[in-house]
Amino acid sequence: MMSPLLLGAGKDVHKSRGDVLVLDTLTDTDGVNLTAHVPEKDTVGLGWQPYPTTYTIQGNKAATPNQAGRQYNAIDAGQADLTMECDVTFPNPAKTIGLVGRLQSAQVCWFYVIHSSLVAQIYKDNAGFTLMASSVGFVPVPGTTYRFEVVLLGNSHSFYIDDILRVSVPNDAFVAAETEFGFWVNGGTGAERWDNFSLSP
Repeated sequence: MMSPLLLGAGKDVHKSRGDVLVLDTLTDTDGVNLTAHVPEKDTVGLGWQPYPTTYTIQGNKAATPNQAGRQYNAIDAGQADLTMECDVTFPNPAKTIGLVGRLQSAQVCWFYVIHSSLVAQIYKDNAGFTLMASSVGFVPVPGTTYRFEVVLLGNSHSFYIDDILRVSVPNDAFVAAETEFGFWVNGGTGAERWDNFSLSP
């Protein structure tokens, strides 16, 4: 059983992780569309889906198109309760970047980000952004790569960065049954990067 978690506390590294549902180190030829790329493990088998435009592989990382507006690429895990992990590079100059979870459609989902205002945040998107939680005491450094971990269990959302719980939403049932997860940016410049993505029960 997991021990109680406090904001700013180290996560319980002894929790059971089970079998990986999705594993992708984003290793491929530069310029390959993410929709044509095959992850190391894809339990459902549908691959990466663009919302609306496919990312590409650059330097063995996922990279955004240079395009305005919300840009997601997501993959189906086959279940809604899981742990999502990824190495996310916070751009320099600062740009809001992160992961999308429980994606129902291009504007109906959750997202977990480092914001350009230098805080970690959780939002829900229902054809409009709603800020649900914002960190205190965490100041990300532009140009730094951070390990994101999002733990979703029932209606709770816990967002860790570098193994420390930065922010959480304890009880919200919005799109709680959706099973697509992946990369998120609002207005890609082409410089954003994600690596070592996994989804585990």
